[in-house]
This record gives sequence, structure tokens and C-alpha cells, in this order.
Amino acid sequence: MNKNPKEGIQKPILTLNSATKFYLATREITSEEDDLFYIFSLFMPVKNGIVFSQAFTEISTFEDAKSANVYYQTLAKYCAVNAKTQIGQSVRDAIKDFYTYTK
Repeated sequence: MNKNPKEGIQKPILTLNSATKFYLATREITSEEDDLFYIFSLFMPVKNGIVFSQAFTEISTFEDAKSANVYYQTLAKYCAVNAKTQIGQSVRDAIKDFYTYTK
């Protein structure tokens, strides 16, 4: 984790949680013609600890590749875990469709 133990504990670059969104799938949709970097995601809203059964999409835009990559890699791992849960399994068709339509 820490590349240099003398530096002490470092703060996370990014922290995501399930307080407002239960992320299910994500895909980078940037092309070489774009000056910006785009991350498209599928999620279910969460309110007061209750995950709503309707899935929504969102797009996040970044100006630099490093920030986009950190966000995408973190979100992809989070989605992979969430997709294995009972909630994720109940909407596996929506996840499959998301990846089909965002190719």
C-alpha cells in the first residue's frame, strides 16, 4: 500500500460509499477525439438505507486522464462487488443491458 513507510499513513485519493447510490456497472466511454474523459455508470438510488429498485445512469466528466483513471478503477471494483450481492443479482439483466448499450 504505502510505497514509502516513512511517509506515514496517507489519505485515500478517492472514497465512494453506498449512502446515496448503489453502483452496479461502469464503463469509460472516452474516444481519442475527445479532450475530456467520460465515465458512464449505472446505479440505484439509496435513501435512508433503502435501495430503490429502479436503475439510473450518470456520466462523470474529467479534464485529466489520471483523475478519470482513479475514479474509473475505483468505481469498477465497487461495481464488481455490488453486482454479486442479492440486489445486484436481482437486476443482472439491467447490468447486462448497460454493458451492451455502452459498447
